[in-house]
Amino acid sequence: MKERTFTIFTHIFCSRYVQSALLMALLLVPVRAMSAQPNKVLHFRGDRDYPPYEYLDENGNPTGFDVELLKRVCQIMGIDCRITLGPWSEVRAQLENGTIQGITGMFYSGRREQNIDFTTYHNIISHSIFVPKTSSITGINDLIDKTIGAQKGDIMHDYVLQNGLSSAVVAYDDQEQVLASLAANRIDCALIARIQGIYFMEKLGFDNIKAVGQSILPRKYCFAVRKGDELLRSQLNEGLQLLKENGEFALIHDRWFSPYTHKDIRQRVIKILVWILVPFGITLFIVIAWSYTLKRQVREKTKTLHKELTRRKRIEKALVASEGNYRRVFHNAATCMMLLDEEGKIVMANQKCLQTVGYDHPNMLRGKHITGLMPDANLQQIVQACLLGDEEPVKKEAQVRTRDGKTKDVVFSVGSIPNRKRCIISLLDVSAIREAERERKRLEQELAHARKMEAVGTLANGIAHDFNNLLQTISGNLYFLQKKTRQNEELSGYLRDTAYSVNRARELVRHLMTFSRKMEPQIEVVDVHDIITRALALLQRTIPRMITLETRFARKQCLVKVDPGQIEQILLNLVQNASDALEQSGRILLQTDLLDIRETKSMDGSLLEPGRYVRIQVQDNGPGIPPEIIEHIFEPFFTTKDVGKGTGLGLSSVFGITKAHNGHIQCTSIVGQGTTINLYFPSVSALELESKGQEQPVDSIQDAPPATITILLVDDEEMIRELTLEFLEEKGHTVLTAASGEDALRIHAAHKDTIDLVIIDLGMPGMSGEQCISRMLDQDPATRILVASGYSGHPIAQNPHAHGVMGFVNKPYNFEALAAHIDEALARKTAKDHHNK
Repeated sequence: MKERTFTIFTHIFCSRYVQSALLMALLLVPVRAMSAQPNKVLHFRGDRDYPPYEYLDENGNPTGFDVELLKRVCQIMGIDCRITLGPWSEVRAQLENGTIQGITGMFYSGRREQNIDFTTYHNIISHSIFVPKTSSITGINDLIDKTIGAQKGDIMHDYVLQNGLSSAVVAYDDQEQVLASLAANRIDCALIARIQGIYFMEKLGFDNIKAVGQSILPRKYCFAVRKGDELLRSQLNEGLQLLKENGEFALIHDRWFSPYTHKDIRQRVIKILVWILVPFGITLFIVIAWSYTLKRQVREKTKTLHKELTRRKRIEKALVASEGNYRRVFHNAATCMMLLDEEGKIVMANQKCLQTVGYDHPNMLRGKHITGLMPDANLQQIVQACLLGDEEPVKKEAQVRTRDGKTKDVVFSVGSIPNRKRCIISLLDVSAIREAERERKRLEQELAHARKMEAVGTLANGIAHDFNNLLQTISGNLYFLQKKTRQNEELSGYLRDTAYSVNRARELVRHLMTFSRKMEPQIEVVDVHDIITRALALLQRTIPRMITLETRFARKQCLVKVDPGQIEQILLNLVQNASDALEQSGRILLQTDLLDIRETKSMDGSLLEPGRYVRIQVQDNGPGIPPEIIEHIFEPFFTTKDVGKGTGLGLSSVFGITKAHNGHIQCTSIVGQGTTINLYFPSVSALELESKGQEQPVDSIQDAPPATITILLVDDEEMIRELTLEFLEEKGHTVLTAASGEDALRIHAAHKDTIDLVIIDLGMPGMSGEQCISRMLDQDPATRILVASGYSGHPIAQNPHAHGVMGFVNKPYNFEALAAHIDEALARKTAKDHHNK
């Protein structure tokens, strides 16, 4: 107690004399230019009515000790901050849920530390019991069953609830309201900080209130940050320590609290003087007597020392000149260099070193251990070996940690300075070289992945074409079998099952074509919200009810140029996969955003260029996907589902459709937490939506088709030719057949006056179908041509009329659909036909 009293007296007695010196020292404090989050304003909040620590002044601006201290800490650390004040319970909730970065002042407790991180404390604040002057309450034991007032969310509020002092606890928004209720006798007592109580009693003129009993729950008062924000907390601690070291903290503290603390101090000064001055006087007398005795001895020693000092000054002058030359060479070197002592601590660092590790002044590195900059380089053993005289050259690669926590690749070497117990270490920054090597490896991996997916797509396209021909043969045979066995119910059932399998195989081929991007989308400008809404109507009937399906749409329209049906199919596949992963319960979120991508990013084996994109996000909280599996999920036929539960083509078709729309896909997953798939599509403006219209057919006039005609059938598959020939002849048509483009041209040239329609495949050996069509139209521009092919992504399939043909039939087709296409092609007369009439 005496030591504390003496310290308080000394502070009061000397503070006025040292303020000027402290202010001068502030000018020498180095400004820390590193912020917690570069180029970002950090939002701190505090209690709007907690004077003198933090409150709103008459103009509504934040002020108080906490506000001024935090601003100075942020200034010295180079942190750009914004401070606002509000109701304490609201402020505390915002920090716990991560809405703000920190709180200007908060009491520390172990329970609070579960949700919040605290800096080192800058004040110890005690609390008191405030009661009416006529109250019989004298201490904490008298509060049982009393009506107790406290600020909502304050440490005293927590204290009363945790210790069960009373069942009648009234929580107020601020401490001014607590004391106002106490002065009006609406509560029996109030538990608040002692300084706040004295402040409000004087400010509001509450002369009917007093503080009783001993101080309660002295608590550490700190800055508070979000849980886990270790970088911001360490910077606030560092800034606070700097203010304490340079004396500015004491000036700020004295400016805000001296009106309340000096009152108690003055009452004890007189007693302290008695304890201090009497022993001081006796001690002073003894010191003077002893000093007089020593003066004689000092004069004798001075003569001897003067001679020795003169000699040493000459030596030191020479050493200083040599040291100066050495320092100039050291500091002006183009290589990063540091001088280490025998313990491995940094004695000196040159300017190049400061630039490399991101420090502004040599003092920031002086005294730090080298392992703090290079923790993995085994430098402590290397330094010790160097000091012991190991002359073998040491040159190794390592990583150096910069001030902002990043790492740089360096090559370092270590050498010793003889007779000085010092080591000199030089660093060469090779980060750019290593980064280029890593970038090259990454690009090689992405190129390999892109080539792999392209090769798989080419393989899938070839398989799909062969499957279409096989399915066409099966479908044709089924047609005739079903006609001939209509009276046999047993055989008809088998044939229906076979037809169902053919349809499933047709869907499988469609997925393969989608993955290989051979099915071109029907593009139009749409709002993805409309597509999602349509998909939800289907999904809500198919996914289990125990799975919650949520949507979170962007506020603005998300317009894209896509095929709505294919994008809807993407969403159905993704949500169904997420539902399968969740099994019986969980949550699936469909979210949209409008993003401005400012830098090129690598994604799905290609580059996401800068621009405005619509992002569709499908997120679930399922078991997640292991890293060794996630790189294969878009490959066709890859599945982790049980046999019979999946074909492995769902996600591959998602990949193919996305790439066909110039989109990008990204999958991230954490095992045990869930999976998120992001789809990026280029955004379009609202003007394109307004100008969207349907193309009108040009010069088309419908006439009734003739009953029987002559048809030239061109297909390289013999079984397809035979089955189609049988069907067409059954319909009464005259059919000529050709197995190649060359045969077709010869037959067409010989019978062009009698041929009414040409049905031709596109994929044939030798002359392709496209070449054959061009040659036929050269021979006779009025030739009617119907294309029947499995290449649904071919330009002719997407726009037949632009290539001079009457229509397109997608293999595998059923014969009735083929007959309908034939009738439609024959009924269509071109403008030229009518002109000839």
